[in-house]
Amino acid sequence: RLAERGFSFPVGRVTFRALHPFSFFEFARAAGANVLVDALSGDWRALPPVHHEQAMELFGHYLAVGGMPEAVSRWVETREPHTVRQVHADLLQALAEDIQKYRLRDTAYVGAAFEALPQHYGQRFHYTGFAPGYRTEPMKRALDRLESAMIVTRVWPTSSLSLPIKRRPRSAPKLLPLDIGLGLHAMGVRFGDPGSPPLEELLDGRAAEICVGQQLLSAQQGPREPLHFWVRETTRANAELDYLLAAHGRCVPVEVKAGPSGRLRSLHQFLRRAGTATAFRLHSGPPADESHEVTV
Repeated sequence: RLAERGFSFPVGRVTFRALHPFSFFEFARAAGANVLVDALSGDWRALPPVHHEQAMELFGHYLAVGGMPEAVSRWVETREPHTVRQVHADLLQALAEDIQKYRLRDTAYVGAAFEALPQHYGQRFHYTGFAPGYRTEPMKRALDRLESAMIVTRVWPTSSLSLPIKRRPRSAPKLLPLDIGLGLHAMGVRFGDPGSPPLEELLDGRAAEICVGQQLLSAQQGPREPLHFWVRETTRANAELDYLLAAHGRCVPVEVKAGPSGRLRSLHQFLRRAGTATAFRLHSGPPADESHEVTV
């Protein structure tokens, strides 16, 4: 919007900071679980089972509440899900109305993109058909605007096996919401209601991957860095890993699972092709240092 108005920017006099929603650990401290956070931040190999159970219960609350400061504050004060849901509803309405007041040239596209976001959270998407009836290029620009405002984050596909991590051209990205609590609310998930899905069911779907992405963004220091996920797309078979990070001079794959069981075919394929031996598997089971024989 500033670019369209010809705004004169004071170069050299402004310092930029990216503010993210509360991370899980920040949420836990706000909820008074300092002892638990200290235990989780210590030697995870010695973590007592009771602390893991407490952490999973608190993590379930975090998925419901998210990290928006007002939602966290209301939860700490009341512990009532309907109070938090009202905060989420108010924030989403305020964001939708905020789009309209700026009178951008492509306000209709930005508004349509905002309304369509929940259908695409945690999934790969194409700009064509992102919102029915809207053209591809203006829709791409609309998502550019929403991302520059940090309302959403695109996670980019890569096929890199070593640094630097390069974006894979003409390959569909994924979409993360600003906040896990806001995102699940917009997707129609209602915690605390009769018949609401159990935590394990949510973690078996998009919620776990979305939440991990939010934690990775919150952990960044300095300017925002793009997130990537790894893909290998051939005519014979496809492979995909949830995230690929740059750490200690190499690419580190991250796979998000609902539980400790499950096949790791894509992870094994990356490790074999990259010639590396370190990876992270995130799941709801107790922490463990595992050794696997890589098979494909």
